[in-house]
Amino acid sequence: TSGNVSVGRRQGIVIHSSSFCAHPGLVRLPSGNLLTAYYCDDWEIQTQLSQNQGATWNTPVRIFQSTDPAYEYSDVNLNLLPNGTLFLTFVQSNVATGRYAESYMVGTIGAEDNVTWGPPVIVSTPQWNKCAGTTPLIQLTVATTPWPAGTLLWPVYCRNAQDIYYSSTVLVSTDGGATWPTQVTIADGVTDGGNYDETAGVQ
Repeated sequence: TSGNVSVGRRQGIVIHSSSFCAHPGLVRLPSGNLLTAYYCDDWEIQTQLSQNQGATWNTPVRIFQSTDPAYEYSDVNLNLLPNGTLFLTFVQSNVATGRYAESYMVGTIGAEDNVTWGPPVIVSTPQWNKCAGTTPLIQLTVATTPWPAGTLLWPVYCRNAQDIYYSSTVLVSTDGGATWPTQVTIADGVTDGGNYDETAGVQ
């Protein structure tokens, strides 16, 4: 009350066989249950479900694991769109070339909050060699020129191999995430001579 916020005790999710797990995303499903996703040190992405507001968590479910040692996966985030679709976003890194790109998987929520995930999709960014993001995407609830209601905005930060600095960028999709043809530069790190990274947006 009166603007005060009470913070509960810190609580771990589960002890893993992996020595390192990080960058969790968290959403509340329509049922009220909580779903989290994160990556672990063997470059696999896992999810867990809590049916009691986070007091306990179900057994982790591996939904994706790298089968190519040339690639690593990190910076996981979860998004629940108004139509009930889940978007899981993450960064794919090529160890050999240093190139990395935003990727996503689309999930459909089924009975008992079991989620069926589609295959990983890499977002093409012709303007940039490297793009990464650490925050959830945003869906416009009303039309905002020049984009219609329902447009997805994905805050990221990008640069090319020859650049020193990152630029703050937004990837735009007007077809529910099927394609991301538009990249809008918010702050140009090359022109300004400084980094604009860890881009975030507020719904």
